[in-house]
Amino acid sequence: YSAGRLAEQKGFTYLIEVAAQLQKERNDLIFVVSGEGKLEETLKQEVNNAGLSTSFYFLGFTADIYPYLKGCDLFVLASLFEGMPNVVMEAMAMKKPVIATDVNGARELMIDGETGIIVPPREPKTMADAIRKIIDNSDALIEMGQKGYEQVTSTFTTQAMADALE
Repeated sequence: YSAGRLAEQKGFTYLIEVAAQLQKERNDLIFVVSGEGKLEETLKQEVNNAGLSTSFYFLGFTADIYPYLKGCDLFVLASLFEGMPNVVMEAMAMKKPVIATDVNGARELMIDGETGIIVPPREPKTMADAIRKIIDNSDALIEMGQKGYEQVTSTFTTQAMADALE
């Protein structure tokens, strides 16, 4: 699962490449993206061109992403740059492991290899490898999700942030 504005910054074209790579090996992965934006038609065409129309879905604007976060196996952030990717924190709060590009905020929120995996931007092969590494390992998915939850609830509460600011 992924969410964000359908704009170049969010790197969804690379996520489509990831899905295409993984589909060559298996047909049991579904990619779902919540969001809207000016690249919607272009991205949908990329999905069709890659033969992913039955495994890659755009939901459009989603007022409440929590049901999708709850139902997914992992969250993927493919952004090329960010300020602070709040959606990563939201995924971690839902006990989901995160695969995120190494953009501003990712390393502040995540512990690479513990709460998820951080990969370089614009490298679909590396991101696909990260998904391969954990998608079939239910223990790793649960453990990373739990550690992400613990990270968010101990570090990013109002009290913890106020204490850190003091």
